Amino acid sequence: MNFYEICESGDIDAVQTAITKGANNWNDGLYYACKGGHISLAELMITKGADDWNWGLYSACEGGHMKIVELMITKGANDWNAGLSSAFWGGHMEIVELMITKGANNWNDGLRIACDGRHMEIVELMITKGANDWNNGLYGTCRGGHISLAELMITKGANDWNERLLDACQCGHINLAELMITKGANDWNGGLICACRGGQMNIVELMISKGADDWNVGFFGACEGGHMNIFRFLLNKYEPSPSEYYLNGTYYSTRFQKWVEDWKIDKAKDEANIQRIIFSFPIPEDIIRKII
Repeated sequence: MNFYEICESGDIDAVQTAITKGANNWNDGLYYACKGGHISLAELMITKGADDWNWGLYSACEGGHMKIVELMITKGANDWNAGLSSAFWGGHMEIVELMITKGANNWNDGLRIACDGRHMEIVELMITKGANDWNNGLYGTCRGGHISLAELMITKGANDWNERLLDACQCGHINLAELMITKGANDWNGGLICACRGGQMNIVELMISKGADDWNVGFFGACEGGHMNIFRFLLNKYEPSPSEYYLNGTYYSTRFQKWVEDWKIDKAKDEANIQRIIFSFPIPEDIIRKII
């Protein structure tokens, strides 16, 4: 483990060993100690010179560690909205309420994050405080996958169907994708690239059944996300010519190069190795030879 992972784990002996070997990034050490909830390690980082109290506050709020939150505040932390946002991610209502009493007031950001994190109680609190960016809330729900919250945002006035379809497709929430479709979303090719990027085969099939037919954007998404199974699936739908592979190389040659890198490391570029790559990937042989 590196120094930061050790700080987050709370192994104080390992931290001391790392320090004797030269570790000295005290503020990052403070961040990870706070994130892990290790107050003794946080205090050690402070004695060593850590002084980024807001960084520590943010981390402690995310982890839900009230005692460390209070320690950071006594030291001078005062970025209440950052602390509020961080507490939203973890769903820590007690810390949310503390940040509000200190002056936090970023209600719409809180609405989005709470929707993404599926924290209904915090969503309701943000609405009572004045949050009213319903499309932003719908964005969070389509990423987080909470259909009840999505329906709440819609009843409040959210109506950004196509954009939210893309979020649901990439994050793999087919029930929310279908809900956006019933509301009027129809960007099938946009949904296709997002589903391909996210590796969501069932949604890839749904977008194609609806009319998606831009295979190149699908190849791009699959290669960007590194999903060979989807790449192969799309090849069965449409197989580009070698010239298309090459002309559109920016769509997927970089990802393909990463895929073949393991074959190239510490191995001669002999014919047997090249044949092994050709066998493993559904790319035309002349393009494989050019990339290699």
